[in-house]
Amino acid sequence: MNFGRLAKVLGFLTLLVGVLMLLVSAYGFVEWRRHPDISGNLAAFRSLGVSSVITLVAGCLLLACGWGVSNEFLRREALAIVGLSWFLTALFGAMPYYLFEPGEGPGLGVAESFFESMSGFTTTGATIMKDIEAFPRAI
Repeated sequence: MNFGRLAKVLGFLTLLVGVLMLLVSAYGFVEWRRHPDISGNLAAFRSLGVSSVITLVAGCLLLACGWGVSNEFLRREALAIVGLSWFLTALFGAMPYYLFEPGEGPGLGVAESFFESMSGFTTTGATIMKDIEAFPRAI
């Protein structure tokens, strides 16, 4: 198995997630500027911004590890890419939930954040948030 090929594809995917997270962070900034009195908007903007930077850096590092390798995949590598892409996408998508700290205490834990992220990417509709309307719209 060629780990360079895995790193290259996973790096592109992680960069895509980071760019999309950056767009949502910009939306969080707009929401914060529009409604500064609503608690949590600034925390949502911060958690999304930090998460997007971490995700973009990780994507660049993965892409650099796979730079210059060929694009021919074996079945084993393709299967590994599918499994690892689901895991990495959910892992990086969980960071805004984990880093988000509303005014009354810490946000979601690691397992809860990963569950919410995986649930969002797979569009199952399942959630463990007790009052989802209490979270800012950007989150």
